[in-house]
Amino acid sequence: MRREVLSALTKDQRRQLLYDWGFRGRPDQQMPPGDWFIWLIMTGRGWGKTRTATENTARLIKGLRPDS
Repeated sequence: MRREVLSALTKDQRRQLLYDWGFRGRPDQQMPPGDWFIWLIMTGRGWGKTRTATENTARLIKGLRPDS
């Protein structure tokens, strides 16, 4: 199914998905919904804490909220 969806996209659309954390990140790596001030990520090695923090910080800077 995923391959079919990706093949229906243009080359530019597929290239954009390479940099879209909302698409590439796992559901548990996306910002939680709601009005919060601190988001604790307490996991083990290799989970992707640094990548999750930087990608979601970049999304906040761009003006994207957790529910977008």
